[in-house]
Parts: sequence; C-alpha cells; structure tokens
Amino acid sequence: MLHRLAWCLPVGLVLACTGDTPLPPCTQGGDCASGACEAGVCVDPPTCTDGRKNGDESDLDCGGSCAAGGGSTCATGKACTNGDDCQSGQCEAKVCAPVLCKNGRLDPGESDVDCGQACGPCANGKKCQAASDCTSLSCDATVCGIPDCTNGVQDGRETGNDCGGPCTDTPRPAECKNTCKACEVGSACTLPRDCASRRCINNTCAP
Repeated sequence: MLHRLAWCLPVGLVLACTGDTPLPPCTQGGDCASGACEAGVCVDPPTCTDGRKNGDESDLDCGGSCAAGGGSTCATGKACTNGDDCQSGQCEAKVCAPVLCKNGRLDPGESDVDCGQACGPCANGKKCQAASDCTSLSCDATVCGIPDCTNGVQDGRETGNDCGGPCTDTPRPAECKNTCKACEVGSACTLPRDCASRRCINNTCAP
C-alpha cells in the first residue's frame, strides 16, 4: 500500500493542486523518517494491526514480535517460523497446525486418539501401526497388547522372533503373556540369558 502526499500552489485567488505525489523512494529503513521501507517506498512503521504483513510478522498481523507474551499469535493454516508464532503452539512445514496429542481427536500422525506415531506410545487395547506405537512394544493385528512369544513376530522386548528378552526369565515377568524360548545361534541378543548357548558376543548369540 503506497502512502501519498498532495501538494498545492497558489494560482491567482485559488489553489491549484497536483494530486497525489508518492513518498520518497528507499532501499532500506534508514532512508525513511518512519524507519520503514516496503517495496522501495517509505511507509508508516509496521504495527500488529495495520492490515499488512510486515516487520518480522510470520503472517498478516500475527507471529514474530506480535506474538510475544501471548499477543497476536497466528491461527491454524497461517504461516509461521516456529511454534511461538501459533495459537496452537504447533508449527509444521512453516504452517500453524492444530494441537496434536491432546485434542481428543484422531489426527494424522497418530495411530489412536492422542497417542502413537508422532505422539507418545499407546496403552494396551489402543490401535497401532508398529510396536513403537505401544507402551508394551507389542502391536498384534493393529492393536497394542501384552507381548506374546508365540505370535510369529518380534515384539515386546524380544531380541529375536519369539525368543530372548525378559520373557525368557523364570519366574515370568508380569509384562509377558507367556514364556519365550532362548534364541538360537546367530540371533540377536543383549544378554547371555537371551541365548540357548548362554553366549552373547557382539550382540549375537554365539556357539
């Protein structure tokens, strides 16, 4: 938006006016009495209510210093540089995003309501897409559950497929649905108890 000034000269008994004349051109704020230069023209200093995206605002009249101290933060869908610019506190791909993980809805990036994937792990009974979505580290048929040593997949804290980990211990820990067998030579391990040979070398069961 260009600010213009009108100037007039006396002609006989009346004033003859030129119309609007552009304010001085500029290349930087220091060229202007206002300290603000936009599109090569001096303009009024930026404010958080001037209807223009200027200063350090991330979007029109919001974000940047306008958002300081909980001031004019930007709504979902507006541009941002970090979470402080947004009402939700969430800035994703430079756009203010809705609050995830605590809005009571199933959002993209969650495997169940407010948990899994981008959020914290889910409790047993909640939906999952991977073992990491579950507090139990067991995702069976897309549902978090107690680790099972007979389900044909490596889950819970197993070191191999249905073998190793704390579920090999006696007595069996409460976190385990059943007892896992010790792993065969060549399987991954973290402790000797994970291996039938009781030899775990470089995180691999050895003969």
